[in-house]
Amino acid sequence: AGPELPEGMGGVWGAFQELDRGRGVIAGFGPQALSYTEIDAWARLRGVRLTEFELGCVRVLDTVYLQSYAEATQHRRKA
Repeated sequence: AGPELPEGMGGVWGAFQELDRGRGVIAGFGPQALSYTEIDAWARLRGVRLTEFELGCVRVLDTVYLQSYAEATQHRRKA
């Protein structure tokens, strides 16, 4: 189990997890960053209106995920 989410952030985390499951992957390059178009399409399909703050949080989570993925991939290549 990872760290606990700050109060009120469960919705943002849930949104990120759903978006992550639909993320594009390019063979040999790994997962691609979530685009504003993908986030917008997800929000429309779900009937969700993200605030600027929530959108920013999703983007930060995406950046952290991609950095983590790149670091783990680099570690595996060195091993």
